[in-house]
Amino acid sequence: MAARKAAPGVAGKSPVPGIAQDGEPIVLGADDGEQRKAVPTLIRWAEPGSNVYVSGSFIDWQYKIKLHENDGMHGVVVDLPVGTHCMKFIVDGKWRCSSRFVIAPDDDGNLVNFFKVEDVIEEAEIEKEDNVEGLDPSAMSNSPPGEYGSAIPDLAKLARDASASRRNEPPLLPPHLNQVLLNSSEIRRDDPNVLPVPNHVVLNHLYACSIKDNVMAVSSTSRYRGKYLTTIYYKPVTPLS
Repeated sequence: MAARKAAPGVAGKSPVPGIAQDGEPIVLGADDGEQRKAVPTLIRWAEPGSNVYVSGSFIDWQYKIKLHENDGMHGVVVDLPVGTHCMKFIVDGKWRCSSRFVIAPDDDGNLVNFFKVEDVIEEAEIEKEDNVEGLDPSAMSNSPPGEYGSAIPDLAKLARDASASRRNEPPLLPPHLNQVLLNSSEIRRDDPNVLPVPNHVVLNHLYACSIKDNVMAVSSTSRYRGKYLTTIYYKPVTPLS
């Protein structure tokens, strides 16, 4: 960056076009009368230093712009065209890169800061695009519904409450699983020991009947080739006192 010399500013006077006094934004005109949209951009140096200037590709590295100190930081507002720019700071007479911006070599191999200026959509344009006929734009909100506050929620309690709500409302049993042999009263009149052929969806499931007369029954049906086997287990249950 030593090959890029920046002309020092003169106190109380703007030494070159594009450099403004304290508190004034710097407007950089486009070359050859080209009209390009400019976006007010704050360039800030937040690291140690007394006299801070900046130069960059947006002024063809021809001048340096003074950053004014405010609340321990140095900054200046510059109206820059939309796009990617590179810059480098001059802090107390030495070329410096800021750690708050991307640092990469330029075409000449010098380390510089890169930053991107994006287009700013005017608030009036946003309201015009989002406005629906017959709907008040002030009634529209991008925030999700619900209550908001400054208290940090207890995530563990929320997880417990969500788990408890799921336990209180178990998922519904698919209707085809209700057709099980334990719930079926249909038997063959010619042979009461032969049960009807079960549906294939009820195979290899464990089913339990409601407790009756302090006895609980569970069953499971399996298939081997063309035969079905249903096993029922009975267990006495001691009623709770």
